[in-house]
Formats: sequence, structure tokens, C-alpha cells
Amino acid sequence: MDADHRFHLAIANATGNAAIRSVIEYLWELRTNSPLSANMFARAKRGGITPRVEEHRPIVEALRARDPHAARSAMRKHLRGVVDDLLAATELEVMERARSELDARRDSVARRLKIGSA
Repeated sequence: MDADHRFHLAIANATGNAAIRSVIEYLWELRTNSPLSANMFARAKRGGITPRVEEHRPIVEALRARDPHAARSAMRKHLRGVVDDLLAATELEVMERARSELDARRDSVARRLKIGSA
């Protein structure tokens, strides 16, 4: 997490634009302190989803080559992957909860109908 934060902050610093640095700091603060965000990242971690650090390399390579189009594309791909991972982790947890609730309802109906498993 710390290395990921430093990576994104280094890119923001490299722009020389204080507004971009402020936005990155603000987004990171939201990521860290927002209950919704913290919950999503915790779900991802429980789901075995790890940071997408390998996607930083194409971003760095594009920046070194001074290729803004490739850098933008690599960063978008990276951020899209992070969002997809977070949504997938949330989806899995919601589906598991729904299955559990459905099983409980089936058991309740079976008990009321006296259809127990023998």
C-alpha cells in the first residue's frame, strides 16, 4: 500500500503541478479514510485480490519514453483494473451473502412444511 501510494505521488510530483498533487493526496486520503473505500479494499484483500503493482512498469516506461499517449493509456488500464478488482470483490461477497440468505430461507420453509432432511 505504501509503495503504491509513493508511486502515484511520485507521478503527481513529476508533473510539477500542485493541483494534481493535491488531487492525488485527496484521493489517497479518501481511499484510506472513507468507510466505503476501506470496506471495498478490505473485501478485495479477503478475496485474495492483491495490488496491481506489475501494471506500474508500463506507466514508468511510457513516462521515460516521454510518450504521453502511452502513459495515459497505461494509467487508464491500471485504474480500470483496480476498479474492476474492487467491484469483483464486492460482487463476490454480495453473492455469498445472498446464497447464505437463500439457504436460510429454504431451511425455514422446509421446517415450516416439516420437510426435514432425513
